[in-house]
Amino acid sequence: MLVFFEIDKVNVERFYFNRLEENFNTENIVVVLEDPNQLAIFREKYPFIKAYGFLDWIKGVAKQYMNSYVFINGNRIPDLLMTKISRENDCKVIFIQHGMYIDFLKREFSFFIRKFIKAIRYLTYAIRLRKAISLFKVHIFGYSRGLTSDRKDLYPHIAFVYSEYWKEWHNNTFFFDNTNYFHLLKNNDSNQKVVKLDNTVVYCYQTLIEDGRIDVDYYKKVINKIIHSVKSSGLNLVVKGHPRMYDSTKSFFEEQGVEVILNGFPSGGIVIGHYSTLLARWVYKGDVLILVDLVDHETPESISELATKNCCVENLSKELKNIDKSRVEDFKVKSDYYFNFSAKDCVGTISEIMQFVSNR
Repeated sequence: MLVFFEIDKVNVERFYFNRLEENFNTENIVVVLEDPNQLAIFREKYPFIKAYGFLDWIKGVAKQYMNSYVFINGNRIPDLLMTKISRENDCKVIFIQHGMYIDFLKREFSFFIRKFIKAIRYLTYAIRLRKAISLFKVHIFGYSRGLTSDRKDLYPHIAFVYSEYWKEWHNNTFFFDNTNYFHLLKNNDSNQKVVKLDNTVVYCYQTLIEDGRIDVDYYKKVINKIIHSVKSSGLNLVVKGHPRMYDSTKSFFEEQGVEVILNGFPSGGIVIGHYSTLLARWVYKGDVLILVDLVDHETPESISELATKNCCVENLSKELKNIDKSRVEDFKVKSDYYFNFSAKDCVGTISEIMQFVSNR
């Protein structure tokens, strides 16, 4: 059996189902969802796929699926516990990269208040792992994830990542030589259908609000300045939305007269963003990337090195009037180096992944 582990339905669809071929036999799939509120939602849409809540999995359901292949795509506390349980049941754990990762996701304090029940669940997982203090330091204060590197049972057997750069990054930041094999994975962002737009700037939305990583009032002030800068430059603005985008956030943009596009890949030649993985896709296509700084947010090199300009929001209007396209091809090459859009020497579908794993 193939076991797909994630927090919610949307991410199961994005990170696993998008890699299934049309004729894939879903009888061989089991989905495990960490968020107990997501189970009924998933079962309603996919009644033909076996699905369990993570708590039931922990309590003993996992024993029904010994010797299975378990897929994870993160290094969160639930991923560590899922890995430990899987190894105890002689399952092979497979990690697949789903985007760009950063060392430490700093959260606003209000996030823990809003997500209090979730925080308690994660604390119980950390206690089960007998690494509560270490994991608290890692996820609250940004200590190195190496604090858990002495526990090989918390790490996947094999990892599929986008590029040689990410092989080194994952080993040095997530796995610490505890994962034996790495192989390249096709970046699925290249599959989105391009929607060409004239005289338009695209703003790439990322889930900073949803993930509790930014003060909402501050973020809205930045967005209002972006909207003003684009309009004062004589250009239109559209937003490439995110599947996990709050309805209230979508409404905020629309109330400012800005269209939010959820389906397809809008492209007008210029894209504005902060450090979303998807920004690399625009660069690979040949669009100019302008990064807008956010207070207390660092931009990883895999994105910062792709930008034609990096500026504070107050200088955005000036930068929009002085677009330099002379290095577009150089940035395209860098984008492919980091994120492998050309799909060289890699696997892409779940079937291809399984064929590679079976041959190890």
